[in-house]
Amino acid sequence: MTARFQRQTAFRLWISDIINAQFVNPKQEFTPSYIITRELHVSRVNFISICIEKQITENYGFIVVDDSSAQIQITAWNEDVNILKNIQCEQILNIIGKVRYFNNQVYISPEIIREVEREWLKIRILELKRLYGEPIKEEKIKQKVMFIDAGDMSPLSKREIILKLIEKLDEKYGADIIEVIKQSKLQQQDAENIIKELIKEGEIFEIKSGHLRTIM
Repeated sequence: MTARFQRQTAFRLWISDIINAQFVNPKQEFTPSYIITRELHVSRVNFISICIEKQITENYGFIVVDDSSAQIQITAWNEDVNILKNIQCEQILNIIGKVRYFNNQVYISPEIIREVEREWLKIRILELKRLYGEPIKEEKIKQKVMFIDAGDMSPLSKREIILKLIEKLDEKYGADIIEVIKQSKLQQQDAENIIKELIKEGEIFEIKSGHLRTIM
């Protein structure tokens, strides 16, 4: 029987909970990476915050958002940059995305971003206070902005390219591995090595011969 993979819950949390959490990469087949916070294992998050900074290039972009507890970076590569292009500073945003980690820093890979009324930020703050109490009481927590030169992609950004392409090309029967490598615009050997690493780490699996699917 083919195993069924359920989408991970997107937990509602303070940003300070996210950036101060322990990050875990299980390196087990079919087990996504996650953070541990408030006794939860969290791979995806759902939060409301205000955009305070934005930088976009052709193949890379990020925004920095603040929910009153801390700030975090929302980062996208290649075609996924489109999700950030129409965002403006001072907008209130409901963000759903995957928790990622690079260079001692947690960031969010966005899945859905939509503008909401300012009142929803106030409602979410009250909701989180009821659930968890006040956020961590520290002088304003701010992570260093992680700007990557698109001409000098890190191994992490290459992994993100592969992961996003697999999600995009997987319409029903998995993403064709040849098409993933072709559209990644990476060296074939480099792309193949990254795919092997992602399978080994349990981030993706081969749903059938030559076709890939992400765990989440």
